[in-house]
Amino acid sequence: MEGLCVGIDGGGTKTEAVLCGRDGTVFARAVLTGSNPNDIGAEKAVGVLRESVERVSGGQAAGAIFAGISGCTDGDNRARLYDGLAAAYPAAVLDVRSDIANVMLCHFDHLSDKGIAAICGTGSVVFASDGRGLHRIGGWGYLFDSAGSGYDIGRDCVAAVLAEQDGIGPRTLLTTLVEQRLGGGAWQKLDVLYEGGKPFVASFCRTVFEAYDQNDAVAADILKRNFEHLARRILQAARLYDCGSTVVLGGGIKKRRDVLERYMFPLLDGRITVVFPDLPPVFGAAKGAADLLGTKAEFYDNFLNTYKGE
Repeated sequence: MEGLCVGIDGGGTKTEAVLCGRDGTVFARAVLTGSNPNDIGAEKAVGVLRESVERVSGGQAAGAIFAGISGCTDGDNRARLYDGLAAAYPAAVLDVRSDIANVMLCHFDHLSDKGIAAICGTGSVVFASDGRGLHRIGGWGYLFDSAGSGYDIGRDCVAAVLAEQDGIGPRTLLTTLVEQRLGGGAWQKLDVLYEGGKPFVASFCRTVFEAYDQNDAVAADILKRNFEHLARRILQAARLYDCGSTVVLGGGIKKRRDVLERYMFPLLDGRITVVFPDLPPVFGAAKGAADLLGTKAEFYDNFLNTYKGE
């Protein structure tokens, strides 16, 4: 089949890939484990990306592969991922970028368009495009970051529970919810939490939203603190770079628009237009792949009609 394209969206928790035509028709989709090279190493990340391609292509030769991967811009990760894919698919046109490119292509026509994009998934990062290149604000990894990611919120959840146990923090519904999930108190299950690592800790982000929906003040404070930090990064991007005043949001947390509007929007104060794209990030990756071969005009409509996501 002529003009086959593979788009890959790789994050800290999962990697999604689709096989489509230049016209946007989706033929196959696969979901694998996370592919952030900072979490699993570049060699294993390449393995996940290759498996993604194999699963969706079914042995058919792809003309183009576009991989937008979390952690790609750190160190020599981008070069190592690119080389790993090039070695396996020498005939394909390749592009490997940060997963922020996927989010941007869900709204902007080209990566060179001026704009801001923010990802709030397992990790968080803000990028600004000034028409000449992408500029990162934050996204320094879970050891050094704290700005609205699932990991940040999940870590704050466990920390609040432990603070209550120590008698230095207020009572919170989070303690009961975490205990129900772990089958014991957080202080009794520290080994489980450490063994589960970053993705497991990030999964407690859902617990914070659950407590928030039941009017827990500690959960509300955690969300407020994290999303105000994210808002400050978005504002800093607009101040530092000639990137316009539109930010596109990506990542699972964008689903809670109500919370973002409550805690992030007041700091933005109408200076930034926030876009919640109805497209999955893998659309941006697929479009990036099709652009390498020449995207057809009907790409958007065909993708929406044939993509069967979660």
